[in-house]
Amino acid sequence: EGVTGRLVPQRQTEAMARAIGDLLANPQEGQILGNAARSRFEEMFALDVTAPALIETIAPELRA
Repeated sequence: EGVTGRLVPQRQTEAMARAIGDLLANPQEGQILGNAARSRFEEMFALDVTAPALIETIAPELRA
């Protein structure tokens, strides 16, 4: 919450609308959150990060 995006409770349309409205009112905050989310994704889930572990798990003979 507040680092890579906004969290709202499930099925809480009013809370979702408020969160979206806040970001529309402050596009700079949205840009900051978006940049942080992209960085986190690239650090944790990019192909060059996930592929080696996956190959090691399913086909360790391919690591060479």
